[in-house]
This record gives sequence, C-alpha cells and structure tokens, in this order.
Amino acid sequence: MIFVKLKLITRVLEMLSFIVGLAGCIMIFMKIELPTMMFPICTLLLVITSMSAFIKTRKLIKLAYPLFIIYFLLAMPIILDFIKNKILSFGFVALSFVIAIIYIYRELITSSKEKELSR
Repeated sequence: MIFVKLKLITRVLEMLSFIVGLAGCIMIFMKIELPTMMFPICTLLLVITSMSAFIKTRKLIKLAYPLFIIYFLLAMPIILDFIKNKILSFGFVALSFVIAIIYIYRELITSSKEKELSR
C-alpha cells in the first residue's frame, strides 16, 4: 500500500517537474526573465524524484541527476567566470554537455536492457 502511494506521488512529481522545465524552456525562448524561485523548485523536485527512483530501484546511479543540475546551474557559471577566453569557455560548456549526454544515454541503455531481461 505504501509503495503504491510512493509510486503515485513520484509520478505526480515527475509530471510537475516536466511542466516546470517546459515552462522554463518556453520562457527562455520568449526571452522572458525566469523567476528566481524556479531554479530551487526544479532542483528540489529533481532531488525528490531521483531519491524515490533510488528507493524504487536501489541503484545509486539515480542520484546523479540532481548533481548534473547543480553543476550546470551553480558550478559552471562560477568556473566560467575564471575563464576569460570565449572559445575556451564555449569548449568547456560543450564538453560538459557531451559528458552529461553520454552519461544519460548510457543510463537509458542499461535501464532498457534490464527491462527487456526482466520480461
């Protein structure tokens, strides 16, 4: 019974996180200033959903997603302040993005293989 409630709450939080992220992307494309509370809310929703995914799957790798968000929102702007060359800073951002995409792709592939094996 508790697991069913946890699964329902997780699904609602995932949908809420998706809606907030989509609204943020739309606001960025429309060049509207993002509310300052949007970043902590998104990060908090992502931490909660990744913790519930960790509880559900018992895989520590699920806890890395909030670390990606914290890195891209907090650490990267601080690091880019120290890099004065625009080409180097663009290369650093591109490299960070590629590493994150490879990690997420690898995680999706392993999780889909596990789902196929369980069937």
